[in-house]
Amino acid sequence: MECNAGRSMPKLIKLYMRHVAIGFGLAAVFVAMLLGFNVANLKHLVTHSNVGLLAVVLL
Repeated sequence: MECNAGRSMPKLIKLYMRHVAIGFGLAAVFVAMLLGFNVANLKHLVTHSNVGLLAVVLL
């Protein structure tokens, strides 16, 4: 087994990590828009429930 010390990360791993970060960012924007526009009264449900933070994290 070779040690990868001093080598750069493979291009495929970089591509994967970039797409994961983009997907996470888009999901965060989507959830913020859902709460901001109060779709299906989600903002009220999240802010007035003791497990509202858990619901936002799961969204």
